[in-house]
Amino acid sequence: MKKALFIIILCPIILWSQNDTIFKINGRTIPCTITLVNEGAVFFKDKKNYGDQIPISEVRLYSQSGTRKEPITKEDSYFRYAEYNMSAFGEKFEIHVEVCTNEIMNYYIHTCSVDKISNKTALTLNELELKTFLNYLTTISRNYANWTEIAIKNDVQNYSKKGSESTISLPGAFYLGKWHFDKSIELHSLFNVTDSKSTISIISDEITTNDNQFMSNKGLSFIFSNTTEIENLINLMDRKTILDFYYNKKKLDALFK
Repeated sequence: MKKALFIIILCPIILWSQNDTIFKINGRTIPCTITLVNEGAVFFKDKKNYGDQIPISEVRLYSQSGTRKEPITKEDSYFRYAEYNMSAFGEKFEIHVEVCTNEIMNYYIHTCSVDKISNKTALTLNELELKTFLNYLTTISRNYANWTEIAIKNDVQNYSKKGSESTISLPGAFYLGKWHFDKSIELHSLFNVTDSKSTISIISDEITTNDNQFMSNKGLSFIFSNTTEIENLINLMDRKTILDFYYNKKKLDALFK
């Protein structure tokens, strides 16, 4: 008796995951996989895995990984976010933020100018540079607390010491008619006790504009009179807090158009 031979051919079944949705202004919704969002368009793949795009002007909302977001345009992406206090100067300084594609942000932390000709200076940081700066603040805050305790215990009246941590280099700027930017300025810290009162400073070297080497500023400085001032600045730069502020601001702005 001959045995029948059965051949089973397994065919792969491809399932495209459509986890995202585009909500158009005209009311139409498009299930898709979003691949890129910028100031001009939302790029996506449909259920057949064909690539396409929709101009940002036609998009009301888009949902990516379960989170609904409004498209970001260049016109409303830069805003004044908050102020932080440095009592040594007797004033508060502004923080401005720019929200770019996919919620990538740039940060402009204003501070005191060493140069009397220009009274405005700032650190101008991207996401990675902000992380470097916040880690630096954490380090000097820890040193400051430790050295202040030593100074109090030993009744130190006057003393000055350069920070033991490594210097860092970050982008900075100064204002003279317009903002002038320097891609890299060196920062170091200085612990100081005067009449039994301690401070810790962050001081930069000269700020030289990228487009004119003959135009410069003597530098910028932060002076903190207690660790609370440092911690408050660190807490203000929390990413979620900034984005919550941004989207709430957009909702309020929409009410008064």
